[in-house]
Amino acid sequence: MENPWDRRFEGQDYLFGTEPNAFLVSQAFRFEPGMKVLAVADGEGRNGVWLAERGLDVVSVDGSGVGLAKARALAHRRGVSLQTVLADLALWEWESEAYDVVVAIFVQFAPPDLRKTMFEGFHTCLKPGGILVMQGYRVEQLRYGTGGPPHADHLYTRDLLIRSFGHWEIRHLQEHDSVIEEGAGHSGMSALIDLVAEKARHDILPLPSVEAAQADLRIAARTSVCSQAGSLAAERTSYRPRNADAIQSSTSVSRSASPSRNRVITKWSTPDSESNSPLSGATASMQLIITSDGIRSSSSPAIMSTRPA
Repeated sequence: MENPWDRRFEGQDYLFGTEPNAFLVSQAFRFEPGMKVLAVADGEGRNGVWLAERGLDVVSVDGSGVGLAKARALAHRRGVSLQTVLADLALWEWESEAYDVVVAIFVQFAPPDLRKTMFEGFHTCLKPGGILVMQGYRVEQLRYGTGGPPHADHLYTRDLLIRSFGHWEIRHLQEHDSVIEEGAGHSGMSALIDLVAEKARHDILPLPSVEAAQADLRIAARTSVCSQAGSLAAERTSYRPRNADAIQSSTSVSRSASPSRNRVITKWSTPDSESNSPLSGATASMQLIITSDGIRSSSSPAIMSTRPA
């Protein structure tokens, strides 16, 4: 069966040009020589070759042998080398924790099921602390028709990316309409979305869609809990987090006949203005229940309400 991408790449010209994607270039400060990079669906190699020119160790994977041959030719002309891998990404095995960076620029050939597999693969193959750099078209791109697939379910929305990468540390997430000129394949005003996300460095995943302010609350709460566990005779406790003026907190103590059943329930919420989350306007809340034996149960912060960014 003929590979449609082989047919698209078979011309002498480079379908998407030979210059790297502009958003990728804008993230150059995140890359260091020697980092191992997986360039996903790298096609004719414009992005992989640029990364190799920066001194990175690049693996360029694509489903088109014609495209990869042109990638190797471009690398040769630029005086750099990269490893090319011909693979069907629907069947490819993602090597565990093998890469420092994954680059996924316009990988929207993938329908929803394959996209889910690929997103999970990105997490699998990155080392803890590794980063994903991704740009794609938003659904609004269908109005422009200047590149990308004509299928809405292949395109991205902000909510889709937040749901997909909420257990990562999202470093950058931006929607914008911009003119891009990337060969004949991508040309003109385009509805874009940019993402940089970092894989967690530890076993406990970050809170979905809750960033620095809420994470600080969680840490402070645990510290407060430990200091209270040894003195449950107090009839009222209080917690004053860093942003005390902006955070509403309430604490109650209930007693039973047996001291062993004494409990302290601490609850607070952060208003919209304190959230630095990608879900602008999110409100987070937390409950901690303490017994004389220590923490009896704890519920993680949850998104209580949202409003459009």
